Amino acid sequence: MFPSFSRLVRTASVVAALALAPSALAEDAEYGRPYVFTTVDALLAYSFGGIEVTGILEGEATPRTLSFWSAYGSEESQQGFGVRCDRMALLLMTRPGRFRLTVEMPSSLQATTCKLTRLP
Repeated sequence: MFPSFSRLVRTASVVAALALAPSALAEDAEYGRPYVFTTVDALLAYSFGGIEVTGILEGEATPRTLSFWSAYGSEESQQGFGVRCDRMALLLMTRPGRFRLTVEMPSSLQATTCKLTRLP
């Protein structure tokens, strides 16, 4: 006997959800909005100038994963963005509560920025 169609759909949905990589669950960051991380739990830097940051945003209580893309500039500058930003995130990871990491994509025509700020 064959399982019902609805049971097959539910099973396929569960399998698909479990098969998703964590990066597939990341939200795309909005242009022009600065994202201020108080803690960083993980950072994934892509070779083509994108990063995913998992952490807690200022004013929130639960971690989120956001994708930021640096489509502006040469390939070298795009790759350099990920390297520079991951160093800042690493510092925040090792010293939580002492820094804030702000990541912003001003527009599709401007370079994505990472800024590390020491707290007083």
